[in-house]
Amino acid sequence: AIASIELSRFLDARAAEVDIEGAASIGSRIYWISSHGRNSKGKAVPARHRIFAMELRAGPTAVLEPVGTPYTSLLRDLETSEALKPYRLDAAARLPAEAAGGLNIEGLAATPDGRLLIGFRNPLAAQRALVVPLENPADVVAGKRARLGAPIVLDLDGRGIRSIELVGTAYEIVAGPPAHHGRFALYRWSGAAADAPVLATDVDLGELRPVALFAVPSTPRVQLLSDDGGIEEDGKACRKRAARRQTFRSLTVGR
Repeated sequence: AIASIELSRFLDARAAEVDIEGAASIGSRIYWISSHGRNSKGKAVPARHRIFAMELRAGPTAVLEPVGTPYTSLLRDLETSEALKPYRLDAAARLPAEAAGGLNIEGLAATPDGRLLIGFRNPLAAQRALVVPLENPADVVAGKRARLGAPIVLDLDGRGIRSIELVGTAYEIVAGPPAHHGRFALYRWSGAAADAPVLATDVDLGELRPVALFAVPSTPRVQLLSDDGGIEEDGKACRKRAARRQTFRSLTVGR
């Protein structure tokens, strides 16, 4: 069944876009993260600074309920982290999210030991994608300050992270351009900082622009969802068409 949940009051974002980009589950709890980036005009949007959680309540009909308090200080934590000083995230945060060197979070994945990995679309670090571990997600939504782990950089051939998901014992990563133009690719990564991601040479994404992936339950497959908002038909971009005419594409691959 498909349902909607009203979150504007919980997120304190009644009149602004929260720009949710990633989700990851730890047990029955699902954590969500927004982009933490500025809009296309370079304007700061405080509503985009959110990490929050929802609990999946089992029953005849599964229910998602918000828990704790949305965390709004991750950008401060990133900017003040000594380990992250070389990446100049303070300067990145002052640029539009998709500008060269801007700040844009798009990936979130759980680790087997209950942490979260935050994946950056932008900025790149010497042409490598940045991953920052969040060590205490449960504390964060309980009102405590985030503890960030040692940053990890991944060679995705000049691409950033558009989606990252723990599938089995390794992570599947959708890699794409930090800005609008460029090719996408699928990688598999062990999760160890010293290990390089491995390109899925048997998966041809063609003109797809996948920005999300998830494991298909009880199968060895993953499904990719393509952002087709910019595809034009009769001179009008998909995202600007009537809702009934807006579409997206999907690709399921075996892993």
